[in-house]
Amino acid sequence: MKVAAAGYFGYGNLGDEAILAGLSGELARAGSELTVLSGDPQGTRTLHGVPAVHRLSLAALGALRDCDVFVLGGGGLFQDATSIRSPLYYLSLVVLARIFRRRVYFYAQGLGPLETIPGRLAASLALRLSHRVTFRDEESLQLARRLAPQLEARVSADPAFLLRPAKSPRPGSLLVISLRPWPGLEESLEEIAGAVDSFCARFKLEPLFLPFQPRDREISLRAARLVQARVWEGDLDVAGVLTILEEAGLCLGMRLHSLILAACLGVPGVGLIYDPKVASFLRISGQEGLDINGLQRGELLELLNRAWLDRETRRRDLLVCGEALQKRAQLDVQGILELAGEVGSTGEA
Repeated sequence: MKVAAAGYFGYGNLGDEAILAGLSGELARAGSELTVLSGDPQGTRTLHGVPAVHRLSLAALGALRDCDVFVLGGGGLFQDATSIRSPLYYLSLVVLARIFRRRVYFYAQGLGPLETIPGRLAASLALRLSHRVTFRDEESLQLARRLAPQLEARVSADPAFLLRPAKSPRPGSLLVISLRPWPGLEESLEEIAGAVDSFCARFKLEPLFLPFQPRDREISLRAARLVQARVWEGDLDVAGVLTILEEAGLCLGMRLHSLILAACLGVPGVGLIYDPKVASFLRISGQEGLDINGLQRGELLELLNRAWLDRETRRRDLLVCGEALQKRAQLDVQGILELAGEVGSTGEA
């Protein structure tokens, strides 16, 4: 069975690379052939050991034409907060796959925000053209049903949960902190730093700022200077992030996948909410967070203290939650294989 997959792969975003690592590993175990549409094909081949073509090349058209199933996602592909180009590009892939009479799996995505008419129309059409549709949270499913009222879809889980290890490590002595550039964060930076400093001093933890994208480094450096903390130097892949998180006792996460990968290991998290997707995951995993706008150090310190003092209970709860989410994510891969199995001997959908 041949699968082509597209997402925000090959751009140095560790969250999206974690999604691809989970998907590619499961498909490999099932004996499927995966080709990835990537912004950096050579990097994708090196990191994941799978064939990859540039997402804007003629080879990408060949991958769509030759596959049995086109997998779109996961991640937050259909959103227009940054640009309308993203939903239009991913819609074009769905349309091309359907022109080639391929099966389309709209895979474990987070939907929105969609504030523009073109953005909503692009998402609606992509949903209607897909053969199977799953989302990583209930909020995305409800938005999809407003865009495509007759849609048959279900809530799955982020594919990064496919990376969950068989045995999780015991809590370590790091407070891993993941920040990202965002309007309003600068005004809250001293409040965050003050809470981190007080928390780490009280419980004798080492703060470590962990950039999940290259552009996270500058804001991480500015925050780290306020508390005289380390920022991780050098390149990181998904395996490297998991190794660092194995040494963590707690994660203070603004990047969604810092919280997700921590949860995979049973490491409790406190969220810095800049986007509804972070709030959604905190709800799913039974954890707490604060909006970055108007954040007060006393409130954040209280959440950090509470998470640390209750860390054993939270760890057990996360491991149970992680097992359930991993099973949901595995159902998605099973669905991809079932969809491939529906393709006739001509390969036509």
